[in-house]
Amino acid sequence: MKLYPFKYAVRWINKDREEIKELVRKAADHMKELGGQANALVGGMGDKEEIKRQLEAIFLAITKDYQVRYVLAPFSYDNVKAQRIKPPEEVLQTKSGLCIELSLLTAAALENIGLDGVVVITEGHAWAGVELSPRSQNYVFMETTALDKTPQEAITIAQKNWNLLKEKTDKYRLLNVNELRAEGINPMKY
Repeated sequence: MKLYPFKYAVRWINKDREEIKELVRKAADHMKELGGQANALVGGMGDKEEIKRQLEAIFLAITKDYQVRYVLAPFSYDNVKAQRIKPPEEVLQTKSGLCIELSLLTAAALENIGLDGVVVITEGHAWAGVELSPRSQNYVFMETTALDKTPQEAITIAQKNWNLLKEKTDKYRLLNVNELRAEGINPMKY
C-alpha cells in the first residue's frame, strides 16, 4: 500500500475552524469527570496521563455533546471504490461520520490544542491517536467508531487492534499530522 494519496487526508483537518474550537471547548468540560485537576485542556503541558485524558475528553464531547454516530455512507457515484470524505466540521453538523472522518475530526481537535494527533489507515478502516511526547513514537489510540463505548473501552479496542496490526502486517499507514504539516501538507481552503 502506497502512502500517496493517504498522507493528503490531513488536508481535511483545519484546527482553526470555529466548529473545531467549539468541540475543544466542550471537551474541556469533561476533564474533571475524567480525573483532571480542572476543566481545561492543556495540550502538551500535561504529563502522559493528562494527554491521554485530553483524548478521552475529545471522545466524550463527540459522543455526548454532539451525539455523533458512525454512518456508513454510500460510495461516490463516479467511482465504486471511493467514498466522499466529509470535513470534520461537517461531521459535527450532520452528527455522523465514517471511520476516516471520525479519525480526522479527533486529529483536528488534538492539533487545535497543540498535541501530535495521528491517524492509522489500514485497508478498510481508520482510527485516531495521540503521540504522548514529540517524536517518541509512543502512542495512545482511540477507536473512533466505538461511539457507544466509554473512552477507556475505545482505547482498549484501538490499542489491541494496533498491536495485532503491527504483528501481522505492514499494510497500514500512520499519519502524524504535525510531521505532515512540516512537509507542507496544509489544510484545504474552502
